[in-house]
Amino acid sequence: GLVVLQAAFAMILLAGAVGFIRGLDGLLTPNPGWNQRAVIQAVLNLPPAQYATPEQTYAFYTRLQERLAALPGADSATVGWTLPVFQFLTSRTFVVEGQPAPAAGHEPTAYLNGIAPSYLPTLGVPVQAGRNFTEADGPKSVRVAIINATMARTLFPGQDAVGHRLGNPDPNNPGWLEIVGVVPDVGMAVGVVPKTTSFQVYIPLAQETWNYVTVAISSAHPEALTQPMRQAIAALDPNLAIQQFGTIKEATKIVTASADMLSTILVCFALLGLFLAAIGLYGVIAHLVAQRTIEIGVRVALGAQGRDVLWMILRTGLKLTLIGTAVGLLGAVALGYGAAALMKQPPKIDPFMFSGVTAVLVLVGLLACWLPARRASKVDPMVALRAE
Repeated sequence: GLVVLQAAFAMILLAGAVGFIRGLDGLLTPNPGWNQRAVIQAVLNLPPAQYATPEQTYAFYTRLQERLAALPGADSATVGWTLPVFQFLTSRTFVVEGQPAPAAGHEPTAYLNGIAPSYLPTLGVPVQAGRNFTEADGPKSVRVAIINATMARTLFPGQDAVGHRLGNPDPNNPGWLEIVGVVPDVGMAVGVVPKTTSFQVYIPLAQETWNYVTVAISSAHPEALTQPMRQAIAALDPNLAIQQFGTIKEATKIVTASADMLSTILVCFALLGLFLAAIGLYGVIAHLVAQRTIEIGVRVALGAQGRDVLWMILRTGLKLTLIGTAVGLLGAVALGYGAAALMKQPPKIDPFMFSGVTAVLVLVGLLACWLPARRASKVDPMVALRAE
């Protein structure tokens, strides 16, 4: 019973460790739809006392963007409310002009991001339909927007979304935005925040200027621009504090570092559990062989071959291992459902992972049984019969 429990707990630990590591890999999006590996960022929070008007603030962004784009090694530079690293900063509800108004509280919600015209090229996001923003999309021009492909397909099925208008649900203040472009869906570099909507809307930074923004540079070697970027910002405003400074790779490491440590601990515990299960199984089979020495001697004396004795002992160990593995599988599946419930996500049962973990556990069990089984297969019947 103890050996079965050891094998079961080893199975749960192994499955849990492998599942956690696979889940951790799932946090990092390999292809989020933008060139995250070639970007370095810095978050700025301009003090309202010094940058009191949107015009002053946007003028600073324009000068800074020009200075950053001119740095040696920089391909382009941009400014936006945020980069799609962890999450968008805000979301809003919209209605579509000319379509029936949805019931109150059921309006479509979209993530919103204010960006400079260079934002999409810097991140490597192509425009699928329509156009990108230009410097002509200023605070006094027609308010415009770019939406993602999912929003275009959902709200304008079978139509060209370009030219339609989005507005606020408040009929007294619709604040219409004319759709001028459609871009692919952009995903987060690190998916630590549950996504609440698949709609994304971009508006010109010049038409809604925030003091809290992210500046970014794209380069073949973004890490080489760390010091030049810091110096360029300080040259325009030496008192400006820089936050979340570094490459996107460095930003993701901050989030995943603690998870990496936890995964290492889980792997160590899983290997320890596997080792204890193997030792326990070895001890039980070795004790069984010692108890059955006379029986084995009689079997050999009556003509049993070494392979027959070997398989007889291995079969006993394999039976214990398989029982423990079956119990552990039930526990691992229950653990997976519990973790999914805590994370408010649908449970995922990966048959390939469970098959691999089961194979490892069975293999270790067979190896633990092989030594005492091999010893049993070489029992001298004369010595065994004198054991009493």
